[in-house]
Formats: sequence, C-alpha cells, structure tokens
Amino acid sequence: GGVQRVSESVQGGGRLAFCSRRGLAVGGGGGERVAVTRDGQRVAIEDVAGLLARRKRNVDMRLNGTPPALDGVSGGSSIAIGDGRLTCRVEGDIHRSTWAGVARRSRQVAHALDGMNLLFSDRVATLAWNGYRHLELYFGVSGSGRVLHTINPRLHPEQIAWIANHAEDQVLCFDLTFLPIIQAVHAKCTTVKHWIALCDADKLPKDSGIPDLQSYEAWIGAQPDKYNWPEFDENSASSMCYTSGTTGNPKAALYSHRSTILHAYAAALPDVMCISARDAVLPVVPMFHVNAWGIPYSAALTGCKLVFPGPALDGKSIYELIESERVTYAAGVPTIWQMLLGHMRPGNLRSSTLKRTLTGARACPPASATSLQSQDGVQGRPARWGKCRATAPRVSPASRSIVSFVLTGPAPLSLAGLPAIQPFRQFLAPASTGGCG
Repeated sequence: GGVQRVSESVQGGGRLAFCSRRGLAVGGGGGERVAVTRDGQRVAIEDVAGLLARRKRNVDMRLNGTPPALDGVSGGSSIAIGDGRLTCRVEGDIHRSTWAGVARRSRQVAHALDGMNLLFSDRVATLAWNGYRHLELYFGVSGSGRVLHTINPRLHPEQIAWIANHAEDQVLCFDLTFLPIIQAVHAKCTTVKHWIALCDADKLPKDSGIPDLQSYEAWIGAQPDKYNWPEFDENSASSMCYTSGTTGNPKAALYSHRSTILHAYAAALPDVMCISARDAVLPVVPMFHVNAWGIPYSAALTGCKLVFPGPALDGKSIYELIESERVTYAAGVPTIWQMLLGHMRPGNLRSSTLKRTLTGARACPPASATSLQSQDGVQGRPARWGKCRATAPRVSPASRSIVSFVLTGPAPLSLAGLPAIQPFRQFLAPASTGGCG
C-alpha cells in the first residue's frame, strides 16, 4: 500500500517500487529481492513487515509518552563522546558507545531509581557536562516517570542550593568537575537524599565530605538491563530547568513528554535543524540547560551520530573534535563560534566536514556569522528562542510560578492573553492532564 511510483532499477534490470510514505524502496531483479530504506539499510522482503511494524511501534511509543528511541533502538549508530583532555573527570580521552548501549544503560538507570523507592514525578537533578552518562540519565530518569532536573553550574552556589530545594530534588548526579560546588552546597540541599558522582568506582574521591556518595558505575552496574517502561499521561512532566534571566530568584521551566517529543520531531525537520541518520551532530550547547535545545532527543529519534565535547569548549578542542569525528552539524552560542574561528584563522585552518551550524541565546556577530560560510561554505542558522529557549510560555500567577512551554512555531509568541497553568505541585501529580502538552 502507498506505492507512489514504479521505475526500472539501475542494476539488474528489475523493477523498483518506491513507497514515499513508508520510506522504502522494494525491488526484485538479478535474483535479489530486497527492500532499501531511505538511509540505505537493506532488508529482505520477508522482513519488511517486521520492519514496518517496529517503526510503527516506535512512533506509537513516542507519541504515547514512552521514552523516544529507547526500546528497540538500532545498535548501529555510534556516539563519539569527547570528554575533554583538560580535566581529570575523564577515564581516557574518547568514550565510544552505540544507541543500543545507551538504551541498555538507561534501563539500568531506571532500575537504580526504582531501588531508591522514588515516586512518580520525583525530581532527579544533574550537574553535568555533555557526556554519555548524562545522556543515559536523560532517558532513564524521564522514561521511568521521574522528572529530570538539569542544573546550570554557572549559577552562584547559593542559587544552586535554592533551586535544588525549590524543586525538591531527591537525587543529584554530578560530574567530578563540579565536586567543589557540591561540597559547598550539599549541606544546604535539604531535600536531596542521594548523591551520585558520574565516574567509575575507582575514581570516587574518598575524602569528599559528601555523605553516602556513590559512583555512577557502581550505582547502575549491578542492575538488570531489561526494564518494562511504565505507561502514563503524555502530558506528565519529563524534565525541567531554571532560568536566571528574570527578576528575583530563578524561575522553573517545565517540559512535558508530549512537548518534548513534538519538539524532537519538529527540530529534525529539513527547515529547522535538518537532522538525519547521515549526520554527525555536535551539541556544544549545554545539556545542563534547556535540554541542549532538544538535540539529544532529535538525535535519538533519527539515529544520527552524536558527538559530545565534555568540558573542553575551547576553539582548539572543538576544531579537533569536529575534524576527527567528521561532524556535519554543530549547535552553540556565538562565543563558541568566535573561539573556533579564533583558533582557525591564525593557522588558515578549514573545516573539511562541517556543513551547518545553529546559533542561539543571542544574536551572532555578523563577522562570525559570515566567516565560516565564506571560508568553508558552512551554512549558519539563528535559533529564535526566548527565555529558556521556548517558543510559547504560559505563566502562572501563583507565588511559586512555573513557566512551561508548548511547541507552536518558529517564532516566540507574546505573553499577552495566554492562559495560566496550574501550580507546580498540581502539575507534577500523576493525574495531571495540563501543562506543556
């Protein structure tokens, strides 16, 4: 069903039926009966029904609040994680994994959280760079029904402690880079019951001063890698972050499963980020704020190669990572591109693979915006997000207001006339049907 056109294939003289709706080319000729997907995957005719069923199941899962691309993801797309050469948080330089590995370890995270007897919608905080463990928490936390709370380490320690208490975080996972921050605030974080250092067991500091500190690998290592993801309302909270771009204390931005999935679909479209399985994507924009503009979810959706810079955000490190991992698409704030160009210009360096960049947070200086394009033909695109990079905020007048966001279009909407949402605690309740959907 849904065959759009039939034409002669180039090889073997067989006939080729292309189904644009299904993304399959099915052909016979030369004794070979295969289906070829848009990304070049060859599937035996006998396996087409199973492939389509799995695709439909994955779509149904994503639309119904199940974590995107976790159950049944392909094991073929690699993730190259550049954890940085400048800090001691890394065990080695480059960590490599696959989407299947991310899925497996995310299920172990979900089991570990269950073992802590966390309730539905309990908040699990992270203070971490862009890295593979942080990515596993993205899916393991939200997929198990808890709320991923990414904390911005660039805020003042007093603000970090206030945010953790206001969100009532139960668990806080952090990179060892940020151990000094945790040491300064842990006694003030009255709701946090569990502290997890994102490292191997042998890297765990013995004199940290953090009570009952565990290493991430010891925490999830003994957990089973099979997990039955719970079913819940797609409008339930998935993740949250706080913005300091406001008066008074930082304000929370809360994202639902539904809005996150819709954003992942929309961001991957050709007229937005144009992400496909053929891309190698480098999100320099931090995962500790605004979910790295949703790139981790769009990457899982498309199965593209994902490249993480860790804490090494200087121009030399970014350039070397782009070249060594053959990055085709990168996203970051203007400062990143200025540092990158500052490294490239003195040596007359060029990018051999980078084709597109996305710039957000503020306007990119014209000189930086045109330099890469003029030298290397890199297409730059501005991201039109506002506070917390949202497209449509709804603001509650309650004293403990929460700002939530709905995907509505490419440009921000005015606040005037938008309806209020229910208070924070009511939104997080299991029976909630409002919020970001």
